[in-house]
Amino acid sequence: MPDRSREDELNLCIMDALSEVLKRAAAFGQGLAQLLGLSVSDFVGLHKLEEPMTMKEMGRRMHCDPSFVTVVINGLEKHGLARRETSERDRRIKTVVLTAEGVSMRERLEKEFATRMPWAKALDMGERECLLTILRKMIAAADAASIAADAVGAARLGDADCPGESWPVIADEPAATGGDPAAN
Repeated sequence: MPDRSREDELNLCIMDALSEVLKRAAAFGQGLAQLLGLSVSDFVGLHKLEEPMTMKEMGRRMHCDPSFVTVVINGLEKHGLARRETSERDRRIKTVVLTAEGVSMRERLEKEFATRMPWAKALDMGERECLLTILRKMIAAADAASIAADAVGAARLGDADCPGESWPVIADEPAATGGDPAAN
């Protein structure tokens, strides 16, 4: 076994635990979607479609390209859960809207999913609020690192629109030296 610092060991344990929670949540979501005759993409589309939005916005929220959004919306329409509407302001723009059945299905899926997740059973409200704060802090840190990588990549290539990696490795960072992770 490699000689690891306490911080490295803690980071690996967090990664393993988080991976296990995500794997179980994904498996539950997939099973729930299949039980209701939906694909996982349908489930995600329903969840992200909180309000009428353009297909472009739907793609942004789902972190996928427009062609995949079309596949998702086709599936939702096939099940009678959503419909496309032409924007009154700009007829070239299509807006996606949940049907009454779609709203009902969305509420049902989200309630089932949210109440059966480990955090809903194992954590009290205060702990869940703390978990949410920590998760948002990690997301913000990843976003900030991505923006920094975008700037570094763009500067290297001379292109301000160059996309960076979501989880950049920054070679100039010193290696972890161990110690108490809580002190960082």
